[in-house]
Amino acid sequence: MTAAVTGHSRFLSEGGFTAGVPSYWIVVPDRDAATIALAELVLDEQTRTYRYATHYTTDVFRTERPWPVKVDLPALAARMARYRRGSVGGR
Repeated sequence: MTAAVTGHSRFLSEGGFTAGVPSYWIVVPDRDAATIALAELVLDEQTRTYRYATHYTTDVFRTERPWPVKVDLPALAARMARYRRGSVGGR
């Protein structure tokens, strides 16, 4: 995941700051583990680089950026797993 974060951060650092991207999420579904991980990165306006506000979590995620939101990652992962089981069984 480090390479992905570095690539995202480099892209946003070069063009995102001027485009007004103050924060972004990286969402990583893991089909084998039936989990969804999420990382939140925020722009440090002084250094113009991104830092983790939330390092990859598979728990319930809460943030205030850009507005208050709660994402129940375990429930979302369970729904993804049920969908996959239904898709596989329906073939």
